[in-house]
Amino acid sequence: MIKPSEIQQKAREVGVRDQQIEKDYILSWILQGVAQHEQLYKRGGDIYKNMKLR
Repeated sequence: MIKPSEIQQKAREVGVRDQQIEKDYILSWILQGVAQHEQLYKRGGDIYKNMKLR
């Protein structure tokens, strides 16, 4: 897990709020978990393939 001081430091470096860094960190973990499960990955790909843009 990332430490609060690391979140604050990164936020200052890139010029955003701490909450944005924390949100991006959590979403990265979620996406990594989904990518590791082949069935979820394939299912999502099928859904995107069948979508039609207007």
